[in-house]
Amino acid sequence: MSPDSRPQRRFSTVRATDDDCSVRLLRRSQLEQLQHESRDHGLSARWSSIEALRAQVDESSPVFVCPVFRLGGPVVEPPAYRCHIWFLSAVTGQGSVSLFDIGVDTFTRLRRLEGDDMFQALTRLLLDSHGMTRID
Repeated sequence: MSPDSRPQRRFSTVRATDDDCSVRLLRRSQLEQLQHESRDHGLSARWSSIEALRAQVDESSPVFVCPVFRLGGPVVEPPAYRCHIWFLSAVTGQGSVSLFDIGVDTFTRLRRLEGDDMFQALTRLLLDSHGMTRID
């Protein structure tokens, strides 16, 4: 069977009402492990290297991950999400958001934030990491 004729998994959007829509919390050290895993599985939305990740993500930053898309591809490959990832910049100390690919099995093993814990943790990151702007 040629690679083009293999059964394909469809690309789809993760909606707020979907069962797999959740926010997960991790530390930078866990993100470094995910970076290795993403590279080993050939996932494309990731840092170019561990050094680049360390230069961009503050070591003390909480890292929040939420799936945006279910990636398509051959069904013989493990399913993965393309996720929003929020963190504090090691350079500016301000909040940053990017995209990062994570395998579904790995994502489900990450600490899930629920209820007040999720709201407070994510709100603190967003409020504490953005400067005030004067409205003219």
